[in-house]
Amino acid sequence: MAVLGAIDQVAALLLDMLADCKEVASGIWLRVPTNSVHGLMPASRDAKLDDDARALSEALADLVRLYQFRDRDQLSCFGISVTQCHALETLVEQGPLRAGDIARRLFLNKSTMSRVVDALERKGHVRRQADATDQRAWLLEVTESGHALHARIKADLLRQHKAIVADFDAQTRTSATTVIRRFANAAAQRFHSATPPAAASE
Repeated sequence: MAVLGAIDQVAALLLDMLADCKEVASGIWLRVPTNSVHGLMPASRDAKLDDDARALSEALADLVRLYQFRDRDQLSCFGISVTQCHALETLVEQGPLRAGDIARRLFLNKSTMSRVVDALERKGHVRRQADATDQRAWLLEVTESGHALHARIKADLLRQHKAIVADFDAQTRTSATTVIRRFANAAAQRFHSATPPAAASE
């Protein structure tokens, strides 16, 4: 997914989300109403919101940057690129799908998606099958080799993530997952409605 190219939009997303959320002492994020009939926030809270959004945006950018380099180095050991891995994961979780459907989910343009599919097919991880609803179209499905590769990658990621969160208490782990998932869902809605497909590293 072309996440780094969308960092500026993520910053705007943080402003929107922080406008109707606050972090309580327990670490759980709750909906809070705005302060006036017009939905405007007091100047003091608005300034704090800017600071919080900026700090959170920087933290998110740092996390994305670390994961980008880690994924690139790690996945090369499996003989697959980051973009190919995302496409494979999408097919495992939601397939069979048309190439265009995968491209929309991953914010990829048509030519990039075509090269990604060709690479996965050449490596034996996906195959084409006729689309029963449209004889002119093809569906992509994951092969046994693709499922096995996906399982190995997921197991390796799980091992790494367990090591990362091992020192966090259960409540912090749960709260972090909830917040990250909210950002991911809101970002997906925002990007799908505002961002044209972009090229990504294959």
